[in-house]
Amino acid sequence: MIPTKPKSYVRLATLEKTQVKVARAKSEGLIPKTELRSRTLCTTEFSKLAQYELGLALFETGKWKDAAPHFEKAAARSPLWADAHFSLAPVYARINRVPEAMGELDKTLGLNPSHYRANLLCGRLLSLLNKPAEALPNLQKAATVEPNSIEAHQFFADTYAQLGRTAKESKERNRAEMLRGIAQ
Repeated sequence: MIPTKPKSYVRLATLEKTQVKVARAKSEGLIPKTELRSRTLCTTEFSKLAQYELGLALFETGKWKDAAPHFEKAAARSPLWADAHFSLAPVYARINRVPEAMGELDKTLGLNPSHYRANLLCGRLLSLLNKPAEALPNLQKAATVEPNSIEAHQFFADTYAQLGRTAKESKERNRAEMLRGIAQ
């Protein structure tokens, strides 16, 4: 069997080559002046998506600090795109910028209150910040949106344990175990 590179590395290499080609074309004047305005309009949309894709590729390869500026640009260019704000949150959390992560989660949930992953991450971060009572509504929302999520029920159990609610903790752990058994 021939070893292959993970898709994230291939995506990263492709995006980097595209950025180099566009920069070279601009610097060498290969884009005619008559097309410059229409290409600039298209480039804005492309750039937003390219920044997002590059951020994803960097995130998937563990280069979280390098991913942050690309997600920041995507979110700035599309302030109403919930996933751009959400994608920035776990990056910030991993590079110890938790207040900024919480801010991006607030923006995401403001745009889409039923965003499963944002509710799940927000609840988990609040729990890790020793704010279990504040975490419960987000975890409840996540479990409502995705009732078969093992992760949501496991995080629920952990949060109930922090609150000393052993009966509810046990119920959620059992639910997570049951779902894990079904998944196998």
